Amino acid sequence: DLHSYSATLMYNEDYDEFMASLDEGSKEAKEKRQKAKIVSFGALYGSKAYNFSKQLSISMEEAQDVLSRYWSSYPLLAEAMERYGKLSNAHGYSTTLLGRPRFFNSLKDKIKWLSVETTEKGILTAVEKEGSPWLLEKAEEPNVDYEFLRAALIKKWKNSISRQGGNHIIQGGAADACKQAAVNIYNMLKEKNIKGHIVGLIHDEVIVEVEDERAEEAYELVSKEMIKAMERFYPFVSSEVDGTITKHWLK
Repeated sequence: DLHSYSATLMYNEDYDEFMASLDEGSKEAKEKRQKAKIVSFGALYGSKAYNFSKQLSISMEEAQDVLSRYWSSYPLLAEAMERYGKLSNAHGYSTTLLGRPRFFNSLKDKIKWLSVETTEKGILTAVEKEGSPWLLEKAEEPNVDYEFLRAALIKKWKNSISRQGGNHIIQGGAADACKQAAVNIYNMLKEKNIKGHIVGLIHDEVIVEVEDERAEEAYELVSKEMIKAMERFYPFVSSEVDGTITKHWLK
């Protein structure tokens, strides 16, 4: 269980003992797992301590501590996210493992424009359009530091590219694997002469409709091909499939 594993890393606990506490209904263990889950998703989207303090209803100090614990638990991930961010800023786009690009032309154009904009009115207009509360407060101070506003806004846009670029590689990589699984499943259904078809892809889920009498066979086939697809992209990470045979799709 990835979120429980993250929690044990963050709080320096034994995994088996932690899972036993969860099974026994430990409130403390559940809270730690929930924090780890929220931080796992949020950190990869670039969320900061301020966001976590609101989500978890904790102080800024505790939120920063939880976030620091998470990144220190996954140092290689932290390094990778920083590297992805720098590459996205340098080239203006990010790519998934299959090479599907995501361009950041709009943000890059804003950065280029503001880098050479010299008028106070132009800088203030950019700040107003961005609508960032703390920058708007700075813009309303008696002695406005326009160079500070310009630098802060450019930094904000660059950070946005870094967050989106890093997340695109992770989320997009998962999407690549899911699409590969769909191709594998489609081909195997034809090869095995199973009457059925893919009716939907939802995040990391493939929904397949088949004839009743071959449902068990199709289930095994789908599971096998999904794992095979993951192994193509993530050969050093073990993968499992959790599926259901049912008359109606259930979330």
